[in-house]
Amino acid sequence: MAAHIFTLNDPQARDPALVGAKAARLAQLAAEGWPVPPAFIIPPGLPCTPDMLAQAFARSGLAPDTTVAVRSSAANEDGETASQAGQFLSRLHVRGFEAVCRAVEEVRRSASNGVEMAVLVQQQVNARVAGVAFGRHPTEGDTLLVEMVEGVADTLLSGTTDGVRLTVRGDTITWEGAPLLPEDVVRELAALVRRAEERFGVPQDLEWAWDGERLWVVQVRPITAFSTGFFTHAYGDDEWLWTAAFLNERLPHPVSPFGWSLVADGLEWHALRWPLILLGADDIDGPLWKLWNGHPYVRVAVWQRLYKLFPAWLLPEDARRYFPQGDVNQRRIPSKPRWGVHLVRNAWLAFRTDGRMVLPWANAARWSAFERRLQARLVEWRVRMNALALLEPDDTVQAARQLLAETQSEVHTLLRLHRWSLLYAEVGYTLLLRLLRLRHRAPQAAERAAAYTRGLDTSTTRLNKALAHLAALATPDDLALLRAAPTCDEAAARLGETPFAAALRDFTHRFGHRFFTLDCADPPLAEAPAALADLLATARDTPLPPPEPPPFWLRAFVRWLRGVLRLREEQRFAWQCILAVQRRLALTMWRAWQSAAPHEAPQQPAHIFGLTFGELLTADLSPALARLATARMRERERLLAAWKRAPNAHFPTFLRGNKPLVETHTGDTWQGRPVSPGVAQGRVRIVRTQQDLVRVQPGEVVVAPTADPGWAPMFEQIAALVTEHGSLLSHAAVLAREYGVPTVMGVHGIVEQVADGDMVLVDAYEGNIVRLKSA
Repeated sequence: MAAHIFTLNDPQARDPALVGAKAARLAQLAAEGWPVPPAFIIPPGLPCTPDMLAQAFARSGLAPDTTVAVRSSAANEDGETASQAGQFLSRLHVRGFEAVCRAVEEVRRSASNGVEMAVLVQQQVNARVAGVAFGRHPTEGDTLLVEMVEGVADTLLSGTTDGVRLTVRGDTITWEGAPLLPEDVVRELAALVRRAEERFGVPQDLEWAWDGERLWVVQVRPITAFSTGFFTHAYGDDEWLWTAAFLNERLPHPVSPFGWSLVADGLEWHALRWPLILLGADDIDGPLWKLWNGHPYVRVAVWQRLYKLFPAWLLPEDARRYFPQGDVNQRRIPSKPRWGVHLVRNAWLAFRTDGRMVLPWANAARWSAFERRLQARLVEWRVRMNALALLEPDDTVQAARQLLAETQSEVHTLLRLHRWSLLYAEVGYTLLLRLLRLRHRAPQAAERAAAYTRGLDTSTTRLNKALAHLAALATPDDLALLRAAPTCDEAAARLGETPFAAALRDFTHRFGHRFFTLDCADPPLAEAPAALADLLATARDTPLPPPEPPPFWLRAFVRWLRGVLRLREEQRFAWQCILAVQRRLALTMWRAWQSAAPHEAPQQPAHIFGLTFGELLTADLSPALARLATARMRERERLLAAWKRAPNAHFPTFLRGNKPLVETHTGDTWQGRPVSPGVAQGRVRIVRTQQDLVRVQPGEVVVAPTADPGWAPMFEQIAALVTEHGSLLSHAAVLAREYGVPTVMGVHGIVEQVADGDMVLVDAYEGNIVRLKSA
């Protein structure tokens, strides 16, 4: 307990651990010259006496008869992840030392048991107009919203008065009611709100008061009720339709700034912009992608154009997932692209730009050449990363930046190859289904297509075999030690020279870079031993059925198709190898930053992922940048917690502007996309993350938002799989066909509509799920 009262000028007043976040923020702003009314802070537990108040008033420059406001500043109030606004008592218009002491005790008593409560005593501004400025409009994130009343703001804050509103968008001020402030004061207020966001790294709410001559900042708190800033992009004219399809498989939870910036750096050009240019349809106004609640979305207008020229008979099965209600006719809405000579001209442009990788029969050979070169580069990068430990901190940062740029350059080459491989796999599998349907009914055609293309030798199947081998060697004690270790390497060291330890070292060397998502802020298997133990607990060495030989007339085509299908897995594996290097480089930069300036760098290693690829590459490593990184990662933590509580509400498949486009469902039947044929019946097991895998029992029907191929041990024992997201050629769909697991994907909202133990029938020929009995 502090022994005396702090004024805003005391350095200790800037420490939230001593005085709470609310008071500390005001002290920090006051020290930087912001217009904060004179005030002092009574630390938790310090008795309030008139004599002590007399000294505090004098030290703060307040006359003894000054009217003050007495406010709470609890330890858990106005923090980065929860504001607790309005949870504690405030007393306004308090005058006289005895009255202030009574108000202090009343404010303290409003705290629940165990909450440490500092009390802020602040000069009461003689306000002509007062209110709150919201750094982000709750539904129009790029707009500043201000609410105000004449006099003090207590009636506005308590909700007993509606007050007058205004919005500031760019340079435009819009009043909703009679103006209460001069325009120059509004612009000054808007500038203060923007400065507060820059100062604290996240959008802020400012409680303010205007006395007719000067604008005062009374309180400032972070906005925590919704995501803003980096994690939600809001555009003033955004009535566009957005979809999370395909991204919600690879990035199922809120992204980190570093992880997403690495993906977005290649996504926009290679997957979106360049294909539109080649089609002559690069006419979309505004952005092509955005983040909402930390989740990535792409304009539906992009997919309308990319699929517009496909004839119905060749339209990929997966196209439905990009359109609300699966209505692929929406692809006909835009006027472009059109058939014309420009397509021939642009095909030549594509060949000149991407070379032989654009040719269906040469893409695999170009990938093999790239793969060999990448393996050599990975070895080179590891050697150079090990050498970074010998450099001075500043030299380490510069060398790491050079390596980071080199790795991202290779990602661009990989994605150039990947876009063509993906196109040929998607179109090729669709064409195989269409050809088989010429001779067979749709269910039999799906079975034969799966049978002809299974048994691929991919990095994923090799990973599954290695998991099964490792699981066969593991004892319960081995798994317990693995769960308790910080890394897999540490676990192997603790195990000594046992067969399991040797197999674990080999597994980590070959597959330790694998992530469950494409966000390299999330630890890979090598750094997530508990997640690996969960996989091993369910891994089985189940022989997979061999592929069936296709008829003679399809043999050459199927041979080519198996090759491009294999590339999808190999390319993801290679991308994750690079992501693991980029993760290590970011952490190396954090250690160098800590070594050079321990009090100016982010205090936790993971907070380095709060910076984007561009910021890590070029920005000065300053205290302001460290605050920004920390604030972003704390906001991501809040978003992750909100996503875990309500995944579907937090990550809807479609948005209209910044509002979820809700697809309702009633009854006990659902419809999705069949991706692995078969019929199965079983009890539901909800699996939201890899931690839930240990609960899966043999013969259950797993229902999940999405499925990762790293969940392979699960496929060996389940009866069927149903997911909200995914497609015919999703990595998990390919794996389901390998194991012969009936699978239906694209069943929006089903995770929240069924429960563990429900008995369901899964018809993965027609894409139907029927609830036979509730749990």
